[in-house]
Amino acid sequence: MHSYFYPLFAVSFLLSSCHRSQKSATEPQHPTEESLSYTSGNTDAFAPGQEKNPSELLIPSAELPTGLSWQNSSVNTDNTHHVWSDYSLRWDWKNQSSLTLHRPIPWMPPKQARGKYKFPHPVQNCFTVWIYNKTPHKDAKLRFSFGADEKEICHFYFSLNFTGWRTAWVSYDRDMLGEKPSAPMDYVTIQAPANIPKGTLWIGDTMIHKFIDARHQHGDPQVPFVHGADTKKAGHWDPIMHLYELGQNQRADNPITGQEMKALATIAKRLEMKEKSQPLNDKILVSLEKQFATYGIIKDEHGIRGKHIYMEHQQVGAPENLEQFQAHTLQQTCDFLLNLARTYNRVPQNDRAEAKALRVAEMFCLLTEHMLDQGFTAGSSLGTMHHFGYRTRSWVPAISAMQEPLAKARLLEQARESLVWFYNSNRIFAPVEELANMDYLNTLSQADFTIQMIGEDNAAKVARIKRYSQWISETISSESPGTTSGFKPDGSLFHHAMHYHGYGIPAIDKISTSVVHKLDGTPFEITPEAYEVLKRAYLAANYWGYPYCGFNACGRHPITHDLTSSRGALQKLALSRPGTSDVDSELAACYLEMFGGDSQKLFVESISPSRTQGFHVMNYNAGGSYKWGNSTVQLKGFGDGIKSHETYRDANRYGRYLSHGSTQIFKTTSDHKSGQLNEGWNWSQIPGTTSQLLPFDELEGSKGFYGWGPKQQSYPSGAGKLGKHFGAFLFQLDPSKDDQSLRIRKSVFLIDREIICLGSGISNQSKTYPTITTVFQAALPTKGEDLSSQGDGWLIDPFGTGYYLPGDQNLKHHSGLQKSPDQSDRKPTSGNFSTAWLEHGITPRNASYQYHIVLDATPELMKTWHSEHAAHYQIIQQDDTAHVIANKSKNLEATAAFSPYQSKGDTTLLSTDRSCIALIRHQADKSLQLSITDIDLPLAGKAPLSPTTVIELKGKWSLSTSKGDKGIQLESSGENTRLLITTWRGESVQMQLTPSAD
Repeated sequence: MHSYFYPLFAVSFLLSSCHRSQKSATEPQHPTEESLSYTSGNTDAFAPGQEKNPSELLIPSAELPTGLSWQNSSVNTDNTHHVWSDYSLRWDWKNQSSLTLHRPIPWMPPKQARGKYKFPHPVQNCFTVWIYNKTPHKDAKLRFSFGADEKEICHFYFSLNFTGWRTAWVSYDRDMLGEKPSAPMDYVTIQAPANIPKGTLWIGDTMIHKFIDARHQHGDPQVPFVHGADTKKAGHWDPIMHLYELGQNQRADNPITGQEMKALATIAKRLEMKEKSQPLNDKILVSLEKQFATYGIIKDEHGIRGKHIYMEHQQVGAPENLEQFQAHTLQQTCDFLLNLARTYNRVPQNDRAEAKALRVAEMFCLLTEHMLDQGFTAGSSLGTMHHFGYRTRSWVPAISAMQEPLAKARLLEQARESLVWFYNSNRIFAPVEELANMDYLNTLSQADFTIQMIGEDNAAKVARIKRYSQWISETISSESPGTTSGFKPDGSLFHHAMHYHGYGIPAIDKISTSVVHKLDGTPFEITPEAYEVLKRAYLAANYWGYPYCGFNACGRHPITHDLTSSRGALQKLALSRPGTSDVDSELAACYLEMFGGDSQKLFVESISPSRTQGFHVMNYNAGGSYKWGNSTVQLKGFGDGIKSHETYRDANRYGRYLSHGSTQIFKTTSDHKSGQLNEGWNWSQIPGTTSQLLPFDELEGSKGFYGWGPKQQSYPSGAGKLGKHFGAFLFQLDPSKDDQSLRIRKSVFLIDREIICLGSGISNQSKTYPTITTVFQAALPTKGEDLSSQGDGWLIDPFGTGYYLPGDQNLKHHSGLQKSPDQSDRKPTSGNFSTAWLEHGITPRNASYQYHIVLDATPELMKTWHSEHAAHYQIIQQDDTAHVIANKSKNLEATAAFSPYQSKGDTTLLSTDRSCIALIRHQADKSLQLSITDIDLPLAGKAPLSPTTVIELKGKWSLSTSKGDKGIQLESSGENTRLLITTWRGESVQMQLTPSAD
């Protein structure tokens, strides 16, 4: 056994178990140079039905497989290098040599294959092969050719400028040269390079034909043409050759300064693994040895070998029955590396030269070397690395923590380069074209930063850290247009074409804690512009995510989430304001509002908690958030590029209606979730939505991976505000021919504590299921008081929110046990709920509704609400074109226009040229407050007609002040005033108008 750090006689008897396992391993079986004989020959012919999977060429024993033939070659089995099986084919060749594998290639048109085998995604007919090389040849290539009845159909080349194992997943349909296959084939021929006199290669387990998801093949320098890898300039999970090459050409221009050396030491200290000192005892070491022995790693004169390591997504290119192999996943291996690193770093510094600590370091280095030999090295794509970041969270911190032992073993630079390759860390040298991807920020950004810090402190490292800081700053602060991933100006955290808590919050937490805070106070701080983007995101999260977010940000993970994970990140960001040692008082106040605590201890300053109130527009989330008193209201729509929700096979199976104009209300406390609970939740009755009351099987529809929903015509949906406490929201759908599609026009007007909810044009074609509008659904509290109450025309839900329903509307109310399937696994759940809804009947035609929500209500308040408040409100218009209300006590007029609008009543707003939200308030001094919000976002869905909204107001007006606009033009239109308002990305343009004498 090879030893990096100490002579074998220094190992105590505790290590004998490891040596026994290695001595008992199969002894190397391989031909010697003297025994080689270059001949032509073959093994027995392959017989159909001889093997369960005839397109798999495995080498489980020392016996050569059937169906082989060769020319001018020596072909043997060998166990000194292997992948899945215990053996590989050793092929000693000369420049006229060839090796043919006679096996069936059951090619099938990809569309036909997908239909026949029910693949969830498009597939490709693929060939996968493993090649081991000890001697790199810069200009040498293997030629793989495929055909039937000795007639070649297609081929590809495989470069040999590498050492260790490499694999290629090559599509017969997309990647190969020659003809495109049109029928099954029956052989593969491998031809040796013509420009090399002789050589030796090992051929591992080969899948001569596999159907593989069309997305999951990726090329590398061996097969750069696969899936266009040689043309890609950017990417997410798979390593990009172009990016790696950019870093190879970088040179440090300036020598390192003393200040920079000090800064590197500061950052390294912050990155240091924080482990409590603990002597390494026998029990811990034996446990580590036992786990290490499962890898069967042997290093001798033939090199290093052991059990195969693979990533889960690579199983699709592997043998079908993986249980027969004692392989290890990449995640298991990285986690074990981190465990070894933590164990080593717990050992007191003075004890690290002792045998036990040295043995831990040796196990770490041997496993690292084995990974490199297996193909987890720079220049190897391993077929696919899809969702790589989620599987390797432990790899980078492990390598970072073990730099000294790796350097002694002369493995550090190769290990670092491997990380640079797989994490695409050289992307920092490319222009910032790929915007702030939430997957990257969440899973790769911390690792990327740490990778830049691995290695010797020198001018090259300084150049890397400077460039990384510049690059990550530009990435964060760059505009994120349309529905691309990133940070939107309203604070939305975009992923998968929607605002998404499950990706966005972990992303900003990770970048704030693991990058921004680590660079704080050094010459490498992020820019103030990037800091402001992160700050804006957290301040917005106080609206949409505190105390809980729900359907407004759930993606595929309903029902509720909170911001508990952000506690540490928000504190660190507040303390990391660039260019100053001062705390950011706004972020600190936000932290104290959400999490409490002692300001002096947390921020070394006396700062009062903020008290967030008012309306926050989030049109990149097709909605908004409203805080009044002790309540938080979340409004959510979708349409025109903004997705409604996400459904996966095991997540959010019944989420069709989550964004159908939902109005979800939380009490502003973390003591409970205001009855928004999964167990027993009726997924057809999302608060505020208009839906069909469907059985759960119907609601789920197709059991396919991404679920199903009826086709419907959606439109821009969103919100607008005037000042802090006045807001409005609209949502609309038109149906298709599907019976489960709906026609809906919905609006919500928010005025202080009252919320007015209107619906019109409600129609569908179903002759089976009723259409309803859900007023509320809340689980009955198991702790604390149930505040439920009801009277003539009003109800209060269990958590103190009131609902007033004027007129003769068909209100239904149920309180008691509800049963429903779990949204992830369909298992039965149940809970006690109070649910109220308006019944519109089966096959409604132009149904409508009106109800008022009263925040922080009491029975006494509700009893007098109608008599004291109804006189102040007027529904001016409620049809397909617009919903228009007036509140006389507030001198407020509010319009939710679903299309170009012409007033039908005595209103100040006479017309609009498009769907928009208009809020008008007359002031005592005769002036006018006006807010216009164009909810049709640029570069999302269909392009807006123009960036300018045109409205007409009754009377003659002059512009006094404005906010949020990119330009306002006033024109006289007879006795009225025409305004041309240039809007910007869904923001509310607010202005003050004064009467004009002209």
